[in-house]
Amino acid sequence: MANDEVEMLAIKVDKRPISQAQLVGFLVIIMSQAFLAGGVYYKFQSLSDEAAKKSDLVTLTNKVDDQAADRDMRQKLLDRNLDAINDKLKPLDNVTYRLDQMDKRDDAQDARIDKLLEVMGAKLDALNAAVADVKADVRVVAQDVKNLSTKSQPTAYRSP
Repeated sequence: MANDEVEMLAIKVDKRPISQAQLVGFLVIIMSQAFLAGGVYYKFQSLSDEAAKKSDLVTLTNKVDDQAADRDMRQKLLDRNLDAINDKLKPLDNVTYRLDQMDKRDDAQDARIDKLLEVMGAKLDALNAAVADVKADVRVVAQDVKNLSTKSQPTAYRSP
């Protein structure tokens, strides 16, 4: 049985010489397999490049989507800030109206004060005239008193 195992493991080699046709055929087969292997390598390489480009495209698309989302978020934040500013500025919308109303009120008040000053000026003029009349009357009375006082004194006779 040991002999049978050795015979089974033994490979018989055919030692015939290789002809030129066989050599050329063998080289053609090797060249065609090399060409085929190069084509397969090229195809796999181009597929991997396309996959890389697609992954780059997906990456770029994700980046663009993220930037668009960030831009939208910033736009919403900016809109919210502008709305807050506009809300704070709303009381100032009627400032010109209020200023016009205050100017009208001031003009009316100025007119009242001017009228009051005219009335007071007229009353002061009347008072001055009355005081002048009283002053004149006092002078007349004073002159009359002076005249009476000189008449009430006896005249002294003087001899020449």
